[in-house]
Amino acid sequence: MATRAHLWGPLALSLLGTGCLGHRGLSVQTTDSATSVCLRTPACVTRAPGEEALLPWLSRTAEAARTATAVMRLLDAAQLARVQELVVQCAKRASDAVDQSDDVLRGRSPDREECQRVVRRENGRDVTRAMDLGNKKHAAAMDCLRQQLGKYFPEHFSLEPRYQKDLDTGRWTRLDPEQVKEWVLLGMTGRLVGSLAPDVVVHEAGNPNKVQSVYDLKFPCPKDNQPQWGRYASTHPHFPKNQGQVYRKELLEGQPLVHLVTPKGSY
Repeated sequence: MATRAHLWGPLALSLLGTGCLGHRGLSVQTTDSATSVCLRTPACVTRAPGEEALLPWLSRTAEAARTATAVMRLLDAAQLARVQELVVQCAKRASDAVDQSDDVLRGRSPDREECQRVVRRENGRDVTRAMDLGNKKHAAAMDCLRQQLGKYFPEHFSLEPRYQKDLDTGRWTRLDPEQVKEWVLLGMTGRLVGSLAPDVVVHEAGNPNKVQSVYDLKFPCPKDNQPQWGRYASTHPHFPKNQGQVYRKELLEGQPLVHLVTPKGSY
């Protein structure tokens, strides 16, 4: 029968080789101190293929920590609620600011007649007061969102990104903004037919292709008008759906986190 010394010898040498004993013998190494040393020694926690880690519970803890870190790359329910609150706040601030700075409105909201009044012609079509105010409010809201979301969730949002479906993989991916600008500048807008461009996309940290929620801003004129999703024309690839339906199906794979936002709230 092997002596106890013979049994402990290989194990002690093995532990010494990994650094789990240090200069002290096994007989005086406590569990806490062994754990402390192993926390600083990857060989004690990791394992080779087919071998158990010397501290299996620590290996499992490390794996759980890695999983938790991956989960944190997505916003939780409370954080998504905070994002929605910020989007609504920015819509309201933008609307109030534009109405206040307007020489005619001076802080009041336009009535229905004012909203329908044509103020200019642009690209061969009439631009109404409602359209003009809406564009100004949209730009102001984007500035507000860039600041507010950038402050609290800097890696988790994109403003006015454009997504296009990869015909080979069937996946929707965000286009390079510089590429989009180039196509528009060169008059190659045909390459953007069927693409999607929500106002605000919340996504996994640093990964705009993993979408969590989508927001589109609307500034009804007059303000008591009910906001509606834009419906695609009969010549459009997404006809007869509206924007919200397509965002939900394509970008969120059926998930319901698609919202219309007005200065009054989210719908």
